[in-house]
Amino acid sequence: MHPAHDRRRVHFHGATSGGVLGLGANALTHGQEIDLKPEQLIQFKTAAPLDVTIATQGGQQIANQSATGATLLARAATGSTATGMIDIPNQADPATFDILTLRLGMTAKEAAAAITVRIPGIQPAYPMPSDAQFTPGQKYTSAALYSTNRFKTLLTFTETYPFDPTRPEQLTSINYEAVTPTDADRQQFRDSILTKYGQPYREVKAQSALWCNKGTSLGSGPLACAPDVPTLQLKGNELILADSGPFHRERAAWNTKTTGAPPI
Repeated sequence: MHPAHDRRRVHFHGATSGGVLGLGANALTHGQEIDLKPEQLIQFKTAAPLDVTIATQGGQQIANQSATGATLLARAATGSTATGMIDIPNQADPATFDILTLRLGMTAKEAAAAITVRIPGIQPAYPMPSDAQFTPGQKYTSAALYSTNRFKTLLTFTETYPFDPTRPEQLTSINYEAVTPTDADRQQFRDSILTKYGQPYREVKAQSALWCNKGTSLGSGPLACAPDVPTLQLKGNELILADSGPFHRERAAWNTKTTGAPPI
């Protein structure tokens, strides 16, 4: 006969709590001490209060086949740096998302063509031509505003560098604001977002949410969305799909070039 299994429950509380769990570590208590061999430390965060059942057999921790319910989002305590980019599990890449069929990376002409297929007859309130900063003498569309009685959306573009006359700009921010006068409108808007994009990585009070699939470690707490990668953010009735990476990468490339030596 196999020795009897010993199962003990550990309770974690706090909607955004984080910490370190030793799989088999001492001094995790809920009314009594759990005495197991120290193993690898795993950093964790919980999205809601949860119970974790630790099963042992003959003094050794074993897989708990009957455990169900909430799980831990985990990453190794070592092997990543404060600035290293880490894949966030079970999150889609916002670079693949669209709002009104508008996608990051589109030119102003591509964006105009896409949105008019989605909403026939719509025209931009102002396509704003601007002088290229990185390539003087060239022009690109820096912004365009589309609106109806149900929404308005501001598109922000970044000039391309090196300059490409066939693709003078790229869409780097879609700021969509829904007109939601009633509570039912707001709930319907939120439900449609979750249906289209899936569960967010982080959520606060059902009013604010964030989607990203790359993170950086801030220590023992939850991962932060990495800088300069596509993200989707919900703020009340606003939905923002953005990527600051192209501007920063192109500015860095521009800064490696000389523009001519000034007289001295």
